[in-house]
Amino acid sequence: METQRSSFRNQRMKAVRTFRTLVVFHLQSGARVALRSVVPLAGGLAAAGVLAGSPLIVLAPAAALLFPAGPSAGSALIGVAIFVLTFKMLAPRLTRGLNGWMRHLPAPGVVHRRAITMGLLLAALPIILFVAAAGVISFHDQPLVTGLRVAALPVVAWASALSVLSVRPWSRVLAGAAGAVSFYGSPLTFLVGVGSLAIADLTAGPVKPPAHRTRTRRSEVTDSRWITPWARITFRA
Repeated sequence: METQRSSFRNQRMKAVRTFRTLVVFHLQSGARVALRSVVPLAGGLAAAGVLAGSPLIVLAPAAALLFPAGPSAGSALIGVAIFVLTFKMLAPRLTRGLNGWMRHLPAPGVVHRRAITMGLLLAALPIILFVAAAGVISFHDQPLVTGLRVAALPVVAWASALSVLSVRPWSRVLAGAAGAVSFYGSPLTFLVGVGSLAIADLTAGPVKPPAHRTRTRRSEVTDSRWITPWARITFRA
């Protein structure tokens, strides 16, 4: 009995260490992607606010769209669309290694997917902070609604990241709906969004690795269409 407990404890500690290692790796990858892609965009927005004389010049339009007075389906859809487009741009860069050495790590696919999601959240952190700043300047108008939307930002970000990953299709749809519902601006929809995201995350499964590019067959190069790949190779060179 004691041997079984010790074995179970060792397996649990090994799983925790594996998850921690994967999270650290994907957070580092997300930080590098953010420095290359998202940070310049956020820096441009900050520079625009400085040149305009006040950050409110940049934040006020975002606040009007994302944090209107009262619950709003339009603001919920706009908020989810912003995050979905951001993660759609970032996801291929963080999932590219799934076909490589990471496939041989002793970790289930769900652990890989959650670690990748955390990396995506870190990569999109400047956008999340920008939306949160837009909510801060809107807090005095509608404290309850704005507070709910700001509190829903982690839910919206996680749901949007899950909706762009190559997981089960209905889980992606449920995750996108959970993000929109949680950002609607009412306590009931916030709770519904959290519950829907939990279901989507538990049933999403692993991320499907990107398909390998098919190589051009020798017969296709040596026939009458050889000029097309030759011209492509020359152009790249």
